[in-house]
Amino acid sequence: MPYKRKARVLFLDGGSGLAGRAAAIAGEVGGPWLEGQCSSLPPDGALLEWADLVVTLDDEAERGCPAALPRQVQRRHYAVGDEAALRQRVEGMVGGVRMMGRG
Repeated sequence: MPYKRKARVLFLDGGSGLAGRAAAIAGEVGGPWLEGQCSSLPPDGALLEWADLVVTLDDEAERGCPAALPRQVQRRHYAVGDEAALRQRVEGMVGGVRMMGRG
């Protein structure tokens, strides 16, 4: 059974450029059921409304992410320092989201 709509993940960074790379990785491994976007601080309100999940990728993004997100949005923080750690965390997150979609 196909998904009703793609899961929407917003990746945030504090200017490190990690968010763009994370969105690209999510697109590679997420297939047709996941859509990733990226932003640096401050995130646009429309992007926050769009997202199902906001993932902060560095300490600055974690501090700068609004505390009050729209009620449908979940938030996670993945402190990653390099490309290998970023790929591992994003692939793990995508696998978890995929498992939730099967239930």
